[in-house]
Amino acid sequence: MKKTIPAHIALFVLNLLYAISYFVIKSVTPDFLGANGFVLVRASGALVLFWFFGIFMPKEKIDKSDYIKFGIAALFGVVFNQLSFFNGMPFTSPNYSAIIMTSTPIIVLIISAIYLKEEITRNKVLGMFLGGVGAVTIILQNKITQDAPNPILGNLLIFSNAANFGFYIVYCKPLMEKYNPLTVLKWVFLFGSIILFPIGITDIQEASWSFPTEIWIGIIYVIVGITFLTFLLNMYAIKRVSPNIATTYIFLQPFLSAILSFIIKGTLMDIWSITASALIFIGVYFVSFKKDKDNKTPQDILDKTD
Repeated sequence: MKKTIPAHIALFVLNLLYAISYFVIKSVTPDFLGANGFVLVRASGALVLFWFFGIFMPKEKIDKSDYIKFGIAALFGVVFNQLSFFNGMPFTSPNYSAIIMTSTPIIVLIISAIYLKEEITRNKVLGMFLGGVGAVTIILQNKITQDAPNPILGNLLIFSNAANFGFYIVYCKPLMEKYNPLTVLKWVFLFGSIILFPIGITDIQEASWSFPTEIWIGIIYVIVGITFLTFLLNMYAIKRVSPNIATTYIFLQPFLSAILSFIIKGTLMDIWSITASALIFIGVYFVSFKKDKDNKTPQDILDKTD
């Protein structure tokens, strides 16, 4: 258990950073920078950071066959999921988006069972259910706005983001065990930026780039906060815990967003939100820590390999 505490801290921090991002992304796109261009800026900016800090890390020899795997990981973890998310947000509401994103751990649970042969225990299912109910309960307490001009399209794109990211998390697990996380991220974002260049260059050329200071701060935050730091923290975590555990922490995002709403807007959590928050923590407990009597958790297996 003590060996995985830093991983759980990393997962909490990265989800806090993501919760903050909901207040940032819509302020930038599409009014100041097109979605595809924003994704390219995000990926290429993070690419520079990953390769710069990679200079100070021991060099690792990459098996030639793994370059193809880096490219596949880039498609799902940098290209497909981010294009889906940034293009879907303008068409649907944050409420719908947050609800759909809670499906990520369920997707990972299924993919892990198929790809990594992980066992789906009763406690995992129970934890997923409780966490999902808690997250949805918090989200549904928010006032529904009229900023969803095409919710069907937007919701499909947000679900695509969740599904692609879920596959990316599971697919990268073997790579994380073989290489340093920074090495993996360097190559994943290199391939991702190359693929995104022809897709996002038009938006970059059409942008005025005469942005207010707060917009520049938002762009920098997206590059450093929810790309460089979160991907690094995520890779650090999934090298030490099951992908199922890592993605279960996504249930904390609605709760953290509620806290931020109180800090920024002074909105108090009502009894439903408090109850839902308790369900979230119970759900994380069942997925991450609670063991079935007759079954080993994926964490037991990972602990033996440390």
